[in-house]
Amino acid sequence: MQSYSEKYISEIKVGTNTDEKLRKAMPVFLNKEMYKNRLITFLIAQKFKAKKVVDLMCASGILSIALAKDLGIEVTANDLSPVALEETKRNAKLNNTKINTCLSKAELFPISSEDFFIIDPFGSPALALKNVLKSCKLNSIVCTTATDIAVLGGKYPTKSAQIYDAKIHLNGFAEEMRIRALLGFCESFARENNKSIEPLLAYTERHYAKVCFKVIKKNAKRNLGFVYYNPKTGEGFTTTKRQKEQGLLESENIWISAVNNIELKKNNLKTICTTSQDLTIADLFPISAKHYINIKKYFQYKKRYVLKKAIMQKYGKISPYSYTLFLSKENFKKIKII
Repeated sequence: MQSYSEKYISEIKVGTNTDEKLRKAMPVFLNKEMYKNRLITFLIAQKFKAKKVVDLMCASGILSIALAKDLGIEVTANDLSPVALEETKRNAKLNNTKINTCLSKAELFPISSEDFFIIDPFGSPALALKNVLKSCKLNSIVCTTATDIAVLGGKYPTKSAQIYDAKIHLNGFAEEMRIRALLGFCESFARENNKSIEPLLAYTERHYAKVCFKVIKKNAKRNLGFVYYNPKTGEGFTTTKRQKEQGLLESENIWISAVNNIELKKNNLKTICTTSQDLTIADLFPISAKHYINIKKYFQYKKRYVLKKAIMQKYGKISPYSYTLFLSKENFKKIKII
């Protein structure tokens, strides 16, 4: 079996099989298509000068190894699979890198003084997030993905309520609802533990949604609210108050504030070729709060998919949806709405 490598600052090599079709039942696998997701986490750890990291679902350990080798961070690679931990140890040895390992379920991992948490599951991160948000210290950074995007987007309302304690209806803004429902869950549970969250970056593409946030002291800001959608007109709006108007689909416990508040820049560090061209992280995510369109206006666009289609034609079929929000404000007058 040939080794596989990913570029961070140095080249990180692993011996994990990447050729098989991925299945949840596999004891350990490495999804090459998630390189950009891992790279973004790496850049955020670098930007915020993480000191003590725990990768709660490390699998092959490639990201844990990159953080330890290239940034000199103390890293604990955790997984519930003994096979995954053995694979991680072999890969760490392959890269002449020392990392700590722990065999535990993510929701039971004993959190102490860590300040940076990585949650990258095959499915929902909800249980792991509860553990982190309950036990982590203030100013910790959390980077998490979720692959149950159908649940977060409102296709299965019953599961949305069971897993994320949210009322989510499928509407014309499913991509946006994914990240806002996930952030809403994090904020809601954080507030139960006298904390709050400050989103740093959020996007959705392909089969997953990703959010990164800082854990802060509980505040009075009303970040949670409702999204209402009128299926007859295709319009929607956000509010902090429940509405009584008939014929509206209601989604509750949704994050309604800004979701992207940082810019990531790293010279000479490019993502893999996800479109017809290599793009830097700064190219893909030039997003900050001041660039972000007003969320209330966003939900009022009748045929927003026209904007999305135009962006996809220019930047590729898997351009992050949050990126289209930034571009649509800049190019709004250039794109015809029909």
